[in-house]
Amino acid sequence: MGRFGGTAAWVLVALQEGPLGVVSLLDRVRELDGHVRAGTLFGAVVRLERSRIIEPTNDDHGGRAYRLRASRSARLPTGAEVILT
Repeated sequence: MGRFGGTAAWVLVALQEGPLGVVSLLDRVRELDGHVRAGTLFGAVVRLERSRIIEPTNDDHGGRAYRLRASRSARLPTGAEVILT
């Protein structure tokens, strides 16, 4: 994931709780990791999406959201394990 690796790990941790809209995802990653710029988050999201680890979906209001791909969510380790490995 290159320079977005740390942020990508936090995205995975955040999405373990379920799908999140873009703003909610940014807020949750900031809660976990402190100040993260929107561009850094989106760079990580694009790479995770290209790697087919996450996928876009719609939130309750028809806005863009992201979730873990079903095939990946069952195999992901807990949040702490993602960060430490």
